[in-house]
Amino acid sequence: MALAAILSAFRQLVLDGIELPPTQDERAALYSKKFQGLSPEEIEDLSKMDPARLKVYTSSVFMAEGGILSTAFPLTLAILRRSWPGSMGPFSPAEVAQRVHQVSPWRGIHSQSLGLSLRDFIEQQLAPLCKSEPELLEVVGFEQAALEIRKALNESVAPQSTEIFNQISNMKVQELLSCVAYVPTLLRCCLLHYDIQALRQHFLKTGELSAIALRRHALIGARPFDYGVLWSEVPESVASLMMEHRGEISERLTLEELAESYLQGASHQSEEEAFNSFLLFVQELVKIGALTIMLPESELVAGPDRVMPDQR
Repeated sequence: MALAAILSAFRQLVLDGIELPPTQDERAALYSKKFQGLSPEEIEDLSKMDPARLKVYTSSVFMAEGGILSTAFPLTLAILRRSWPGSMGPFSPAEVAQRVHQVSPWRGIHSQSLGLSLRDFIEQQLAPLCKSEPELLEVVGFEQAALEIRKALNESVAPQSTEIFNQISNMKVQELLSCVAYVPTLLRCCLLHYDIQALRQHFLKTGELSAIALRRHALIGARPFDYGVLWSEVPESVASLMMEHRGEISERLTLEELAESYLQGASHQSEEEAFNSFLLFVQELVKIGALTIMLPESELVAGPDRVMPDQR
């Protein structure tokens, strides 16, 4: 019999919460019905395993998965701990992991896919809690997005350091707007109705859950030149535009398109003020790794008709 069939049977015994009879003969009878692809010899070998030993494996697996969830989804688990249904027994990260497995088994090897399973569990099994804690789904979505950014592969176009600011601040307006930019595939957008970022920062700093403010806004997150995950609040139109252009190599986003989207509905006293505001916004996107500007090959020289921002 193929090793895969044996491993599949062992996985089910360890992870799926199967009630095992106390005697070897009873277990052999159960396994013969449940694992029909196994040979009699393999059934006998499995039946010899003490159920108590299997429970040790079970506990170890879900404790490990609970540890992953605690590290990647600290705010999500804090909210779950606060409002955990009594019908599900005592709260623990391992218990959450086991409950997640029952709804959406983790089949991958990466923590990102475990996060998707966590969200499935919350949506399918904790609907009443989502009503009493309406920010919960946005929290798990925000922490999932941060995890995906952190774990993403390096891009074909690297993020830029802040040295680029000296060059773009000396460019003519039209020269800058004609530049194209690369938006990394790892960029993520969160459209939020609550101030999740402030809540998470407060929790990570103090270990306490504070009241959360209602605030509709869009955040984009990326991985900057020196790594880590950074977020920036942007107009929703900009968030949509940048998400559309993620990973594009041949038809990259132009800074003119980005400026039009950024300045939609904005009121400025002058064109110079509008450009300076946009230039600072572009610099912020570069800082968080959300934008890489493709400069012309020609050397940039400052002149009297160059527009300079108030600050860099």
